[in-house]
Amino acid sequence: MKWRHGHAVDGQNTPEYRAWGEMKARCLNPKKKGYVRYGGAGVAICKEWLHDFSAFLRDVGPRPTSSHSLDRHPNNDGNYEPRNVRWATRREQMANRKNTRFVVVDGKKTPLSEVIRDRGLNRRLVCSRVENGWPPERAISTPSAKNFGVSQSAVSSIKRGEWK
Repeated sequence: MKWRHGHAVDGQNTPEYRAWGEMKARCLNPKKKGYVRYGGAGVAICKEWLHDFSAFLRDVGPRPTSSHSLDRHPNNDGNYEPRNVRWATRREQMANRKNTRFVVVDGKKTPLSEVIRDRGLNRRLVCSRVENGWPPERAISTPSAKNFGVSQSAVSSIKRGEWK
């Protein structure tokens, strides 16, 4: 007898069922793309979800929109388990990466990329400043020398961190 999960429409698995299967593949199948960053890095799936799609769906819930995918959150280094998995947009997932830089704006910790986008800042300039050792808060708050007619020698001193 073949087991049925009840999550297929016109013979196609639902997005939730596919996400559950892809999560298992990333963690359990060394031949799958991404295994090195998941199962190979020690990311595990809670025992209850491992062989029970209904338990996974009960804990995670239905996918809110087609632009949401599975994300380990709030602990990106943690396992796939209740209270550490959510449906997230691409933007939310990008902010949940290990290499995401954060700044404190109005007392709130916010991804640097989000501040750059929301303020219409020059991404290349801000990232260059941060890579040159500027604190992120200063990198986003210092006006561009080009926009204010600052001399090239002043720009050089800014890059060296000598200007305040």
